[in-house]
Parts: sequence; C-alpha cells; structure tokens
Amino acid sequence: MHIGFAFLIFDKVREFKAPEIKKQVVQKEIVKAISVDLSLIEKEKKRLLDIEKAKKIAEQEKVKRYKDKLKDIKNKQKKAEERRKKALLEKKRAEEEKQKALLAKKQAELEKNKADKARKKALEEKRRAEIGKKKADIAKRKSEIENKKALASKKRAEKEKKLAIKAKKKALLEKKKAEIQHKKIEQATQKAIKARKKAELARIKAEKRKRTLEILENKIKKAAKNAEILRIKAEKSKKLAEQARDKTKAEKLKIEAEKKVLEKEKLKVEQEKKKLEQKLFLEKKKFAKENKQRELQRELAKEAELERALLQKNQLDKLKASYISEIAAKVQSKWRRLPKAKNGWKCTVSVVQDKKGIVKSVVLTNCDGGKFFKNSVETAVRKSSPLPAAPDNSIFDSEIVFIFEVR
Repeated sequence: MHIGFAFLIFDKVREFKAPEIKKQVVQKEIVKAISVDLSLIEKEKKRLLDIEKAKKIAEQEKVKRYKDKLKDIKNKQKKAEERRKKALLEKKRAEEEKQKALLAKKQAELEKNKADKARKKALEEKRRAEIGKKKADIAKRKSEIENKKALASKKRAEKEKKLAIKAKKKALLEKKKAEIQHKKIEQATQKAIKARKKAELARIKAEKRKRTLEILENKIKKAAKNAEILRIKAEKSKKLAEQARDKTKAEKLKIEAEKKVLEKEKLKVEQEKKKLEQKLFLEKKKFAKENKQRELQRELAKEAELERALLQKNQLDKLKASYISEIAAKVQSKWRRLPKAKNGWKCTVSVVQDKKGIVKSVVLTNCDGGKFFKNSVETAVRKSSPLPAAPDNSIFDSEIVFIFEVR
C-alpha cells in the first residue's frame, strides 16, 4: 500500500512543472521632466531588485523544495521499492523457509510415521512374540496338563483295573461264601423241614395217643359204669337172696346162680377195668414221654428254623452290603479327584432310584471338604446312573445309603 502511494506521488511529481516566473514588464513610464531625488530612485531600484531577488530566491527555494521533495519521494520510492523487494525477498525467503519448514515437518512426520510404524511393528513383533511365547507356554502347560491328565487317567485306569480285579476276586469270594452260605441255608432248611416233619409226626402220634387215651378212658368209664350196674344188680340179688329165705329151693338156686353170674361178670369187669387202667397208665406215661419228645422236636424245629432264617438274613445282609459296595465302587470310579481333595474325606450319600436303577434324587450330608467336594460327589452319583442291578429282588431298595470316602 505504501509502495503504491509512493508511485502515485512519483507520477504526480513527473507531471509537476515548475511555475513560470512572469517577468514583470515594467512599462517605462514616460519620463516626465520631473525633478526626482536620485537617492530615492536608487532605493526604489534596490528595493525592487531586492524584491526580484527575493522572488527569485523564493522561486529557487520553491523549486529546490520541489526537487528535494521529488528527491525525497524518489528516495522514499526507492526505499519503498527496496523495502518491497526486501519484503518480497523476505516473503520469498519466508515462503522458502515455510516450504522448508513444511518439507521438514512433512519429513519429520514421515520420519515420525516411519518411526511410529517401526515402533508399532516392533511392538507388534514383541506382542506377537509374547503371544507366541504365551501360546507356547499355554501349549506347554496344556501338554503338561494333558500329560498329567493322561498319567492320572492311566493311574486311575490302573487303580480302577486293580479295584475291578479286587472287586472281581471279592465277588468270587463272596460268591463262594454265598454258595457255602446257600448250602448252609439249604442244610438248615432241610434240617428245619426234617425237624418240622418230626414235630408233625410227633404231633400226629400224640394226637393218636391222645385219642387212644380217650378211648381207654371211655372204656374205663364204661367198665366202671358196668361195674356199678353189676354192683347194683348184686345188691339187688343179695336183697333178693335175703328175701328168698322163705321161697322154694328152685328159686333159691336160681337166685344163687344169678348171683354167681353177676359175681363172675363183676370180677371180669373189675379185671378188665384194672387192665384198662394199667394200659391207660402206660399210655399216659408214653404220652408224657412222647409229649416231651414232641416238645423237644418242636424246639429243635424252632431252632432249625431260626438258624435257617438267621443264615438267610446274614446272606441277604452280605448280598446287600456287596450290592451297596458295588454302587459305591461305581460312584468312586465316576468321581474326578479335586486338586485339594484329601484322603479320608467322607460324605454320607442317600440315593433314591427306580426299579431300573435310574437315579431320581441325591441328598448329601455330613460332607467334609466344603461345597466343591460335595458337588463333585453329587456329580459322580448322577454320572453313575443307572446304578448296578440288585443280585436279588429281595434286597432291592429304592433308597440306598452309603459312605463315600476319598482314597
């Protein structure tokens, strides 16, 4: 703006023309023949010259001022041009510097981006390396865990195999024991049957003996009754004999004969009665002996029956214990040992099952080791469904209770 203003002034200066100095035409006055003082003329002349000189000087000064002003304007214009050029140069330099700065900035940004990329790449490489290391560590740990699991599985399989062999041996032993027990039960059953038969025979014999005694007693009663009848007849005969003193000899003989017959019959009845009483005595003695024998046989039958029932109960108890042990063994095989589980930890397990051995519900009480151990045992029980079948329907129970123990 200043530079343009300077050019405008310069153009105006070029158009400027120095003012023309009008020469004063001094008209020569017609000299009159007047007497004038020369000194005054000289003074006037001098004054006029001075005025002219002053005007000239003023004009020169004015021109000088214009020239100085023009020079000043030119100088200013020059300086303005120089400043403009300098400004342009500085602007150019500034632009160049700016461009350099921009280039430097871009270069710096490129370098920074490059450095960032390199850093990011390094970080990515580091991260990948760490991930790779972590993956390797995880793979290693996984491999170690798998190896441990495999080893644990192998040990568990070996343990289960040993337990299975042990269980098989135990089962065979239990089977042999059961067979022996079964034989004992059979023997006891046969013994009880024989004892019952003997007791029954003794009872039948006793019944017969009792009936015989009753018959004898009836016979004795009948004999006694007959004897009483004969006694009454004899009494009558005696009375008749006493009354027959005055009767004829024939009547007396008849009465005596009747009396003898009655005496004979009475004697016969008395003898028969004595025989019957003797027989009754012997029969009663035999009956008492047989009754004692019968009581003994009955007691023996009771003992044999009790022995058989006890043997059967023991066998059923052993079968049930073996059955429950088989269930507990299956649960033990399905249980996955916890890292912090300790040998000796126990848990009372109550299982409700249906006829097919399907687990319906599980209740755990008195558990050691806390909630995780309790849950692991419950999971093992549910995984064991269906439970082993009962070897005999008589020992099946819908509710089974056993103790789970960590070994």
